[in-house]
Amino acid sequence: MGTKKIHSEMLNNLQSRLNFLLLHPAYNNTEIRAITVEHPEYGSKWCQEDCDFLMDAECAKIIKEQAIIMMTWSKLRDKITRAI
Repeated sequence: MGTKKIHSEMLNNLQSRLNFLLLHPAYNNTEIRAITVEHPEYGSKWCQEDCDFLMDAECAKIIKEQAIIMMTWSKLRDKITRAI
């Protein structure tokens, strides 16, 4: 099963609550290949596939249809600390 299909199914099947998905989007270039040289299972090819999916119109469509709210670490931190 390809990365795009896996990510699409994952987004389409999220429960209505806080979900944490960690992707590592990056271009498969010399820099990311050097950084991930010791991680062949999750290396530069994987990062490029994450990047391709996040930039794909299908991803944007799923996010909109599922009303997924994308957050940064700082936004999440602010929401948590305000709730305490």
